[in-house]
Amino acid sequence: MPQIEIECLGFPQSSRFYSQAEEFSWDDILWAAMTVGRANWLHVFQYGNSSLWEAICRIAMVRMTLCTDLNHTNFFCTSAFRALDPSEKGAVSYFIGMAMCKLLSERFLQVPWLMHLDVYRSQINVSLLSGRSRPDLIGPSLSGDWVVFESKGRSSKPDREDKNKAKIQASRISQINNQQVRYNIALFSYYASDDCLKIYCEDPPADEQEEIHLTVKPDMLIQTYYNPLIEFIGEHALRNQLKTGEFTSIEQDDFSIGIEPELIELLLREDHRGACEYLAKSDDRRTDAKNAAVYKLDGVCVKAGETWKKLLI
Repeated sequence: MPQIEIECLGFPQSSRFYSQAEEFSWDDILWAAMTVGRANWLHVFQYGNSSLWEAICRIAMVRMTLCTDLNHTNFFCTSAFRALDPSEKGAVSYFIGMAMCKLLSERFLQVPWLMHLDVYRSQINVSLLSGRSRPDLIGPSLSGDWVVFESKGRSSKPDREDKNKAKIQASRISQINNQQVRYNIALFSYYASDDCLKIYCEDPPADEQEEIHLTVKPDMLIQTYYNPLIEFIGEHALRNQLKTGEFTSIEQDDFSIGIEPELIELLLREDHRGACEYLAKSDDRRTDAKNAAVYKLDGVCVKAGETWKKLLI
């Protein structure tokens, strides 16, 4: 299974954030790309079938950008990515950076739901929306801790000035729901000199935080996270999964997607609080024997098809 080298700085010894090489599958990458929440992902679902194109765009960016070597030991950027102009590279790299935040937050911090800050514009203090830059992503862990990410994507390794700016952005939110933020993480995904995908992440010291507080309603978080997925998969397909156990296949992009059956029932009833409580109590190795699938902490599973294994440098 391909690995991604992760360099970490400033985290307590008790955390799982330490420099290492961590294995991730194409299933992991596609799940992160499909589920990391951002404002555009929500707005596009207001226009019916456009939801399909948003999903296709996300998957296409992964397919166009990442590949593996013959031995599937690492992820690399493709020649197609290198051929993009600077503005195009910036947009794609930013999205890959957000997907990397989603991967690490779920695996290391047990954060199932990671949403873009712009989703909560109506609840945010005006001073945070104007003037200086702000962090990108926020999310709660299953234990109730809040995490803030400033996500950066780069074509090459970030320098110290880049890192310092990201640290300041990550530190701008100090409290969510009257609770001190557990981690304010500045994360860079970038490509080394050999085009290998790597991650750098840093937790800035607490004394750099600003006194900016945010309130997020749990029901709203669950609703805004899952509604786009329900719209994309379709209520009929989800009910079919409940009956047959079969995931929904997206043939044009060669992947399938499913949601935990118990969670499907709660979401279709719009019982968002019940969904939150269910996932908080569930074991993190929920397995669907029919699909040989392990659901992520958010109850979603994405399975990459065989063509993904053929994306080689």
